Amino acid sequence: MENENDFFGHSMNPEQIHNHLIAADTESRRGNYDIAEQNIRKVFEVLNETLLLEQSQIFRLRALLILAQTMWRRTDYNQVLVFADEAIGVADRISDTHKDKNPTLTKIYNVIGLAYWNLSNYSLSLEYYSKAMELGEKTGDKIGVAVVLGNMGIVYSNLTDYSRALEYFGNALIAHEELGMKTEVANVTCNIGVIYRTLGDYTRALEYFRSSLAAFKDLGNKAEVARVTGNIGNVFSLTSNFQQALEYYKIALSSHEELGNVADTAIVIGYIGHMYAEKSFEEYDPEKAKKYLLDAIAIDEKVGTKADLYENHRIIAKLYKAEKNWEKFAEHFEKYHNLEREVHNDDAKKQAQRFAIERDIAVMQREKEIQLIKNNELAELNATLEQKNRQLIELDAEKNEFLGIASHDLKNPLSSILMIANFLEEDTEDLSIEKIREFASDIRISSQRMLDLVIDLLDINRIEQGMVLSNIEVFSIDEYIERVVQFHKSSATNKGIALQTTTIPARIQVDPSAFVQVLDNLVSNAIKFSHSDTTVEVNTVITPENFVRISIKDHGPGLTEEDMSKLFVRFQRLSAKPTGNEISTGLGLSITKKLVDNMNGRIWCESEFGKGAVFFVELEQFIES
Repeated sequence: MENENDFFGHSMNPEQIHNHLIAADTESRRGNYDIAEQNIRKVFEVLNETLLLEQSQIFRLRALLILAQTMWRRTDYNQVLVFADEAIGVADRISDTHKDKNPTLTKIYNVIGLAYWNLSNYSLSLEYYSKAMELGEKTGDKIGVAVVLGNMGIVYSNLTDYSRALEYFGNALIAHEELGMKTEVANVTCNIGVIYRTLGDYTRALEYFRSSLAAFKDLGNKAEVARVTGNIGNVFSLTSNFQQALEYYKIALSSHEELGNVADTAIVIGYIGHMYAEKSFEEYDPEKAKKYLLDAIAIDEKVGTKADLYENHRIIAKLYKAEKNWEKFAEHFEKYHNLEREVHNDDAKKQAQRFAIERDIAVMQREKEIQLIKNNELAELNATLEQKNRQLIELDAEKNEFLGIASHDLKNPLSSILMIANFLEEDTEDLSIEKIREFASDIRISSQRMLDLVIDLLDINRIEQGMVLSNIEVFSIDEYIERVVQFHKSSATNKGIALQTTTIPARIQVDPSAFVQVLDNLVSNAIKFSHSDTTVEVNTVITPENFVRISIKDHGPGLTEEDMSKLFVRFQRLSAKPTGNEISTGLGLSITKKLVDNMNGRIWCESEFGKGAVFFVELEQFIES
């Protein structure tokens, strides 16, 4: 160990150590991590030699906190846990009455929570955030509590528990506003906007983004102004307001380039590329799209922003595929596949085999087109081979979808139940009856979500194996319609939705249970996607061709053209989101379509985006001869 005099010229007093720690923290925030670590390690060398034991331990605790935060900024999350664990050991040796101990310990628990969040261990992340919150509230550390509230909102957002995420963000917003923390207020406001954008509530998303933008402008924070401007552009792009999106993108891009924000520059360039790749954009231009995407990819590769990089590779691969440039498609598709696996490991496992097969098919397709020019007979053979390969891809995709549902859609509710079980096991004596009831409600909701998914999976499997329509009867539809409507009145009333029916005593000859399941799925969907203070209308008429036509009309967000194209396809998640945070498995309409098909009927939807949707079911009327 080199002598401290070689570095400082003399032994340091407490004030000098304090100043060096501040300098180390500043260098860490600036991204000069090596300099920050060097300063801290030099401080370690003089602590025991110059200070009393407890004073030395307090400085050691602060130094370990800065090291843990530095490791987090360097994305070395396992090293964060090493330094944080050492810090907790140091804290145990410091008197609880020391005024500097608990605020530092609160920050240590918070950085541990951040590390576990980055490691996708949300249960432990929330556990340490809760410890930080408890300690902060106990010691009156209002700033620490406000920061943790915002971080917990981020975790619940990652768990797609958007209701709780909004609750924590809302509390964080109030806390930051009371403390006059204007930058944090603007950040949380932006995070709320991100959630509403994810939920497809673009009106509210714009409201929060614009509020955040105004705040950052007042603060003179040009970097954040540019980022929020890009977010606003993204909302306009998602709502197909491409010209407005382009205006905001250009403003954001100019600001990022001026500020030297390389990573953010790449994000916006990528967004613009995505937009030019949209066929619904009146200035749709694949060549422009590729130019922007390639520029974004070049920057992404330098700065290592993998999430944006893999998405840009995905879009450009799609463009090359449309041009039948199979070599370029395979190149970018492989890069997309490899990066996607790193960024979204769980989803990548579900998709991995499908991607590998699709890449092989792309190469085979390229070779086939060369052979088509040479020989027509070989072209026919390749066409047959392509058809067989597509069938294999579909079979493999179905298998992966089922496996993926088990590993993905069941993961979050299971994690939630496990987390609650841990709380109940460890804190039973401290929990109030109200809190236990709240936990029980959360377990019930998570369990119901898993049960609904399993039921849907079993239903679609049962239908595809022909195990339906085993009890064909002739019956009048009015009684069954009324029964389904009555069953859903409670859930409709809870959302402030009225149910209105017009029925006629028409008769059909099908399986009553299948008919009820079709109605149940459609009425349930209409309630799920309708806004409060609206009406769901269930009407029945006889067509001139003597078919019974049942319509279920809602007043929800409606469907886009893209949504309409994949309405009845299994596992599809549409842009419209349930208005009350209800769960959607992506299987209900697929099951409904198969049931109607098996009853020799037909089902379709008519919708205008923003003005609700009407689902129609037509079945043959039974007329005695």
